[in-house]
Amino acid sequence: MTGSRGGCRAWLFAGLMGVCAVFANTVAAAEKSDRLVLSGGGAGGSNAYGYAGLVVPLSGDLNGQGVIVRLWANVYTFGYRTTLNTVGDTPVNAVGYGATAEAGYQWAVPGTGRIAAFGGISFRDHALSPDDPGSSLDEGEAGLALTLDGSLDIAGNIAIAANARYTAGFDEYWLQARPHYRFANAITAGPEFVVLGGDDYGYLRVGAFVGDIPLKLPSLGRIFVSLEAGYQRDRRENRGDFYAGLHTSLSY
Repeated sequence: MTGSRGGCRAWLFAGLMGVCAVFANTVAAAEKSDRLVLSGGGAGGSNAYGYAGLVVPLSGDLNGQGVIVRLWANVYTFGYRTTLNTVGDTPVNAVGYGATAEAGYQWAVPGTGRIAAFGGISFRDHALSPDDPGSSLDEGEAGLALTLDGSLDIAGNIAIAANARYTAGFDEYWLQARPHYRFANAITAGPEFVVLGGDDYGYLRVGAFVGDIPLKLPSLGRIFVSLEAGYQRDRRENRGDFYAGLHTSLSY
C-alpha cells in the first residue's frame, strides 16, 4: 500500500495558511504604504514546514480599501512507510513544496474592521526517497484557491481575526478564528481555533498565539514576530500531537 497524502498535505496546507494568519494579524498594526515580506515555519510530531511570501497592496495601504496581491512559496518534510517493490514496511522520506499566487480586494471601515476576498492558483509537488511510483504524491498538482480573511473590532481592545480557504482540485478547506486582546504596545494575544481537512484527512487545532511583536532592525525597518503553539487532533486516525510555529513579517 502506498503512502496516504493526508498527514503531509495537512502540513503543506497549514504552512500555506500560516501566511494568511500572519497577514490577518499583522495588517492591523502595519503603517500606511507598507508592503510585507513574510517568512516562518512550524513543526508538529515528525513533520515540519517553512515558507516565504510577499504581500503588496496596490492601493499603497494594507489597512485601506483596494487591491492586494499575495505571493508565497512553501517547503515541508515528512515520512511514511509503504510496500515498495514487494518489500513491506519500507520507509520513504519526502520533501514537499508548493507555490501560490493570488489577488483580491479588501473592504475596510476604520474603527470597525475589514474583510478581503482573494482568488488564485496553488501548485504543489513532492520529491520522494526512495521513489514511490505508485503513490499519489509522485506527481504535481494545481488548483484554484479561494480565500476570505478579515478582522472585526468587538469592544475596546478586543477583536477577532479570522480566515477561511477552499482549494478546488485538492478539495481542501481551512477555517481559523483568533479572538484576541490588543495591548497598548500593539502586541496581540489570545486563543486560536482551526478546522482543516481534505478528501483523505481532517484535523482540529486548539492553541494560543502572541502576535505583532515589533522589532526594529538597522537598515531593514520594522519586523513583526508571531508565536503559536497548541494541540492538534487527527479526526480520521483518532490521534493527536502538539504543534508550534514562528512567523515574521518585514514591512517596507
